[in-house]
Amino acid sequence: MQRHEDLDPEPRGWLEKAQDFNIPTFVVIGFAVPVSLSLREAIGFWPAVALVTLVSISVVLLLGRILRPQQLKRIAADAERGLFECAHRERGSTLRGRWVLGYVKAEPGKFLF
Repeated sequence: MQRHEDLDPEPRGWLEKAQDFNIPTFVVIGFAVPVSLSLREAIGFWPAVALVTLVSISVVLLLGRILRPQQLKRIAADAERGLFECAHRERGSTLRGRWVLGYVKAEPGKFLF
């Protein structure tokens, strides 16, 4: 019988979880479509598309910049305990072309997946 370790990584915050599911991007798109339609009448189609695209990208990048310190703190806390995020695929796996995401713990002379 194979022993399974509980690696217990630091929990992700609710903003990180929302970002993982692209919720901020969908919210920005939800606001961008009606705004672009109203801007189209005022300034024209292509300028409205360019403006809304720039604003949308800026909001998503700003959110990423706000979340980065929280992510680095969580990753550093895991690294102090020897835990690292990884992608793993076993030889002969039925997951062709896909990887299993998880954590690995580095111990002297071995890795625990």
